[in-house]
Amino acid sequence: MSTATLPRWAPMRRFIKGAPLATIGLIVLILLILAAIFAPWLAIHDPYDLSTFSILDARLAPGEASFSGSAPPLGTDDQGRDLYSAILYGLRISLMVAAVSGFFAFVIGTALGLLAGYYGGWTDRIVMRVVDIQLSIPAILVALVLLAILGRAVENTIIALVTVQWVYFARTVRASVLSERHKEYVQAGRLMGYSSTRLLLRHILPNCMGPLSVVATIEFAHAITLEATLSFLGVGLPITEPSLGRLVSNGFSYLLNGEWWISLLPGCALLILIFSINLVGDRLRDASGPRHGFA
Repeated sequence: MSTATLPRWAPMRRFIKGAPLATIGLIVLILLILAAIFAPWLAIHDPYDLSTFSILDARLAPGEASFSGSAPPLGTDDQGRDLYSAILYGLRISLMVAAVSGFFAFVIGTALGLLAGYYGGWTDRIVMRVVDIQLSIPAILVALVLLAILGRAVENTIIALVTVQWVYFARTVRASVLSERHKEYVQAGRLMGYSSTRLLLRHILPNCMGPLSVVATIEFAHAITLEATLSFLGVGLPITEPSLGRLVSNGFSYLLNGEWWISLLPGCALLILIFSINLVGDRLRDASGPRHGFA
């Protein structure tokens, strides 16, 4: 192996070295993401296709024979859907909603945080007052109010999640920029005639990526948890979208009947997903570090 290729693997080596739990979390997270991506090929049937399941097969225990003669490995839910297939598609929807909302929250929060931290003045005051006001209100309450106004839909849930998430990125980036903007490499860039945009995007922003990567993983898990909570409460995704939160909600009323698998199995998948993301985020916090200079 050429030594020229070694530096590109250095961050991965720092991530894995001395962190077995984080490595396991990363492997589990990758497997879950792959399972969500390839859900149409891994699932027994499409939970969106009404012709593939029957209400006569509703609430079958794991391994119990169905009306058609098959034995769903994880049982069926209250609508007769194969729970294994529904969990795979639920993973896909939960990850998609979290990824899309996280991306837009990252872009909006990072842009406002860069402007507030670099320029200061009224820009900083306005942005941080909005951040302070929003952080004083529980995120779930903000999301509930927005969804009550907008209605239940995938795109409306994403809008609600972006609204409650961008403030965390803005606050983190603003704090990092305040500590970076007076350093020697920024002063040197100004003397060399670099524009503010170039300084922010090419030199200051890369030095904010360490804290940002940690916040991104935390907010990714937070978005999944928040979407699951909203769907469980019946105000998030519509009933036709089998997200993990919706699947847990579908079986909640049957727990006292002993039909535990309808809620417990999607809940375990949700727990494993969030736990693996948090393990990766904790390791990123330890492994990431600032870099300086003009790259």
